[in-house]
This record gives sequence, structure tokens and C-alpha cells, in this order.
Amino acid sequence: MDKNVILRGTVVTGLGKGRYFMSAKEYKDQFISKLGIDPYHGTLNLRVDAASASELSMLKSSYGIIIEGFSREGKVFGAVKAFEASLSGVRCALVIPEKTSHTDVFELVANKNLREELSLKDGDIVEVSVSTQ
Repeated sequence: MDKNVILRGTVVTGLGKGRYFMSAKEYKDQFISKLGIDPYHGTLNLRVDAASASELSMLKSSYGIIIEGFSREGKVFGAVKAFEASLSGVRCALVIPEKTSHTDVFELVANKNLREELSLKDGDIVEVSVSTQ
């Protein structure tokens, strides 16, 4: 696989679940130690462009940086596969949760709110550079 993959996607509003998961200390601590990202409490959701669907599929089936799942108060939080990435020069991580209802949407995690930082709105088309190393 190439060292970097470019994914094109359209900004979409998520279900709000990223906010809940990114606030979990168990995930947060691992993002800090494994990726050097202290995650903002939320994710940027992008609907993959048809031309990038095969690259996203390739990422889903390849190795990444594993953010381990955990159990808390009887609830199981699944593992997350992450890849270092960049969106418009802002360092971030593409995340692929083990448990997800998304099929054509991918999520980005960063130290800051990417929508605000990059003045993004639903419908904007962006390119994400994803490291496969």
C-alpha cells in the first residue's frame, strides 16, 4: 500500500455519538499516548466520494493504530482503528470504529473542532491525506 492515501469526502452532520465516545477517558488517554492527539469532544463526519470508496475500503481492511476497547458500568466500548491524517494542514486521525452503523461515512478526530477551525459546513467537499504507515 502507498505511504499516503487521499480520501475525498463531503462534510455531513453526524449522529452526535462521537461527542460521547471522545469524552471517554479510556479512549482519550490512548489517543494521546498512541497518536499525540488530545481529542476534541466530537468527530468530523465525511461521506466518502464514490472515487475514494475503494481507498476507504482498503483502509478498513488494513492494519492501523488500534485504540483498545474497554468495559465500563456494564457497557462494552469497542476498539477503534486509527490512521494519522491531515485535513487542510491540520493534523488529525481518521478513525474506524469496530462497532459502527456507518458504511459510506468516515470520521476524523483532532485536538480541535475541525468544523470551526476550517470554517466547514455541511456539503463542503474536502480531501484528507491519510498515512498508511
